[in-house]
Amino acid sequence: MISRIFVNYWIGQETSPPSPTLDQMPGYVDIVPLAFATVDSNSQLDFGFLTQTFPAEQIQVWIKTLRARGTKVLMSIIDAGLGSMSPTQQNAFIQSVVECVETWGVDGIDFDYEPPQASDTLVPLIQAVRAALPEGMIFTAPIYFPWLSVPTLLAGVAGAVDYVMTMDYTPYPGWQSTNDLCSQYAKIIGGWSKLIVGVSCMGPPDSGDFTPIGDAFLFASTAQKGVMLYTFSYDVTSRNDGTSGTGLPDGEFTRKIIEGLSLIADPSAAPPLG
Repeated sequence: MISRIFVNYWIGQETSPPSPTLDQMPGYVDIVPLAFATVDSNSQLDFGFLTQTFPAEQIQVWIKTLRARGTKVLMSIIDAGLGSMSPTQQNAFIQSVVECVETWGVDGIDFDYEPPQASDTLVPLIQAVRAALPEGMIFTAPIYFPWLSVPTLLAGVAGAVDYVMTMDYTPYPGWQSTNDLCSQYAKIIGGWSKLIVGVSCMGPPDSGDFTPIGDAFLFASTAQKGVMLYTFSYDVTSRNDGTSGTGLPDGEFTRKIIEGLSLIADPSAAPPLG
């Protein structure tokens, strides 16, 4: 059997209730990126966004809980400057990442570089971070349609990380367009083996930034490598802002995706997407 992967983000801005706490993440989720760490003016990681609702100490306890179940937890770093750091900035950044991995006890890093710009330094930076960390760290990178304008960079990043995850859902272009985009990504990165298809439960359903749950199920049941959900924290009937939510039972997207991922034992027997 070829194992397929379920990536499910947890975001630090949501209050609980109604959103689930990190320790409520189901044990069948393989990878959980924590959203988000940013990069400050001294090239140090800033966890202010991630700790808006819960303190770092509490989140770190929950990380241990997830890891004890076998789930891998990543720190997601979002910053438009990741691809334009000077050597001095890179050194400071790498040291900060090393300290983050040790202090937070995470299993790897999610590099969220958006909007993408041509860069000669991003791939070497990712490679240098990997070299500075213990073996076995998991590296991921979310991508979306603007990455098609920098195919050399996309290919390089895909080669430097374990998985790339699509996020063509703001706005959601529809089933066929998502398939077409994924085919283009796969051609650039040399196949489907690292490509995880992203879906979104950002509500409300009529916002445009929302993957219909039927489509999410179809992606899960046909994607060769796996599916990413953005985000477990939004997978609730109604979010804390009172104006959004899935309108479905809490956790329905998460349940439907694992149901779809379990449909076929050998993903290589399925078409690339569906």
